[in-house]
Amino acid sequence: MRLASFDGLASMDSAVQSAEIEVTLKRIHTKSLLGFFGVVYAHLLFFPTSGIIFCEITKHLMLCGLIPLAYSQQMPVIFGKIVKLMENEPRFRRSRKQSSGMKIPVTREESEASLDDYDENYRFDPKKLHPRMEERSSTRGNAPFYLPFFVLSVLVSLTYYSFPLTHRLATGITAQNLYAGFAMNHGVTPYNDFSASAGPLFYLIARVGNLGGTTTILWLIELGALFLTGLFAYKALASAVSDNRLAAVCAGFTILATGILSLGGANPAMIALPFALYGVAQITRYLTDDEAKRDETFILYGMAGAAASLLSPIFLLLWVIAFFAFLTYNLREGLLGRGFYQFLASLFGFLIIYALVGYYTLTAQIFFPTITQAVVIPFTHLGLTGSSLPNFAIALGLLLLSGLLLSWLFGFRVMRAGEHAAWYGALVVFSLLVLVITALRRDFTPADALVILPFVFLFSGLRLSEEGREERLATASLVSNYLRGHLFLPLLGVLLLTASPMLINSLNKNYFASEHAVASYVAAHTSAKEQVLVAANDDNINLLSRRVSSLSLPPSYYPKTEQQIFDTQISNPSAKYIVIQKSKTIPKSLKTELKQSYKTVSFTNSEFSIYEKK
Repeated sequence: MRLASFDGLASMDSAVQSAEIEVTLKRIHTKSLLGFFGVVYAHLLFFPTSGIIFCEITKHLMLCGLIPLAYSQQMPVIFGKIVKLMENEPRFRRSRKQSSGMKIPVTREESEASLDDYDENYRFDPKKLHPRMEERSSTRGNAPFYLPFFVLSVLVSLTYYSFPLTHRLATGITAQNLYAGFAMNHGVTPYNDFSASAGPLFYLIARVGNLGGTTTILWLIELGALFLTGLFAYKALASAVSDNRLAAVCAGFTILATGILSLGGANPAMIALPFALYGVAQITRYLTDDEAKRDETFILYGMAGAAASLLSPIFLLLWVIAFFAFLTYNLREGLLGRGFYQFLASLFGFLIIYALVGYYTLTAQIFFPTITQAVVIPFTHLGLTGSSLPNFAIALGLLLLSGLLLSWLFGFRVMRAGEHAAWYGALVVFSLLVLVITALRRDFTPADALVILPFVFLFSGLRLSEEGREERLATASLVSNYLRGHLFLPLLGVLLLTASPMLINSLNKNYFASEHAVASYVAAHTSAKEQVLVAANDDNINLLSRRVSSLSLPPSYYPKTEQQIFDTQISNPSAKYIVIQKSKTIPKSLKTELKQSYKTVSFTNSEFSIYEKK
């Protein structure tokens, strides 16, 4: 209890005020007085609703004459002191601009003026002395939303390919990501033994996720990433809109949007999302809340940036724009020295994670291949081909169904006004840049559109906050406003999320059946130590047969140097079987090796041909 909180009562402007307080303190036992208002202060601090009840009790005591009139005239002053103490508490401290509008009565004239805070029945309303009390109390207490976020994350994660009870087959790059963890646990290294476009940290997580020969651990990791995505989205939104219910609604839809865009999980961008959203939350809180301006948090901020970029290198752009956002803010506030210290703290956090992952790449002898395949090729070999146009159209459709496209359009309105318009404007511009770079990647899939989520999810909350500024809407009304503001398209997205597993299996039924047949043949005619090279659109046959290969066919858009490495290695193949998808274009070196060292297996299959080593 702060006994010093009433020291100011002895320094009133006039001797009359001091005399009145002295008489009051003599008529009421000092310890009881301090104890009573200490309880009021504590309840206002931790339980604002209970504090209001104490104020009502005090009013009735005044009306009944149990508190002397001389003291009752100083009640506004006392509560003003309490409010002033609350302003100094870290739990309630906000920016100077937000707090400057509050008037604390400290003189008799101001005390008499503050009596206007009573209504005609002498009702005392502390919210009028502290107009941001209700807003601040509404942004505290995150714990009640943890369980709904977790339940929603579990429901969404049931659609993931890694869910161990469904055993669904994936297509394209997703199948390769699922195979990567299994292959690494059997001595195969990414970037050297098979082509890889994600960051090295993703493949380390994939390897851990496939321990024990199942994807159970990977599913738990993806579930945790999905839950943390909602949690950090909530924290960022709560700082931006100062309404925890509104932030919870938007964070819930962010979880759904992640599920819609990830198309079954096993995507590096999805696992990187919690780190990216943590960075956005840190920036938003730093710009809107004085309490968030703690320099030590920049170490964690830098570690989050390193983790996100080592999972999906495209997220490094988010930290680039954040650097300029912090630089602009610190220059405007005259905090250049502090900004430089924050930069060093962030750099230290980056170096911690980069050093650990860099040690792995050096010991595995994949340091330079990692830079080439995960950073250089994705950002330099760009181009929109005819085969990628359908994927781009699907990605735009998913962005529309998830609500992110309309949120991005609302960002143009936010960037033209507001205290932090520069930060929001940077998010709008760079989200478009990130989407263009991602769409022009040669291995682009609709799930890659997930990378723009950290750039635009804030705008949904800001739009709902603007609509509900005049009244306090119920949670159901917030959900309704969100859906209506996004043309009810998220409902269609949820239907797609639940129906997509069955839809994908139905569209690829014959192809998956052929893969199962080939995998069964290969598994029956090879041992666990023998290798099988598969040249196909995915790695399902390797995954189903539980056979790996230390050589893979590089993508057609890779530089000639990568193609030459494959041509050199295929001249002395170690695979007992080579499986070729009939519609797949293969290099001349592989055709030559098939004629010289392999023979065709009499296996009837409409999709694949099998070759056995002579």
